Amino acid sequence: MNSKVEILSFIIPVISIYITYFLGSISAKTTRTTEVEKMRYETFYVPYLKYVLTAIPFLTNPHKMPNDIREKLFSLVIENVHLLSADETLLFSEYYFSFSNFVTGKINQDSENQYDEIFIKFLLATLSEAEKLSKSLGYPNLSKNISKMIFFQ
Repeated sequence: MNSKVEILSFIIPVISIYITYFLGSISAKTTRTTEVEKMRYETFYVPYLKYVLTAIPFLTNPHKMPNDIREKLFSLVIENVHLLSADETLLFSEYYFSFSNFVTGKINQDSENQYDEIFIKFLLATLSEAEKLSKSLGYPNLSKNISKMIFFQ
């Protein structure tokens, strides 16, 4: 009986150490994930959505958007490409080349339609990711409100 007590007095602290380590690891991972989500949201999504708000009157025809707004949205994407979601990353090269056509003056009806289409696809992917992040972080859902404004103009 005495040997069982000695064995248990050794095993219980070791098990406690492993459980504490495991729970600490989970907590650290959750904290780090939240920090990364917050950084992504505040660094890219909030500024992007702020400029989208100024562009709402032009979102039915994004090619008619004032150059300064179009360029600011594009530069935010370029500067923060490392923060984009998988869906946004898949659309990035198409968005980049479409924007480049505008900058270089290679504009015709087809390129305007192409720009409008890819801009809206990219915007919808961005709104979707911003909504996920805001929900995860417990922030107000700015992207949902913007979506309502865009589709009910």
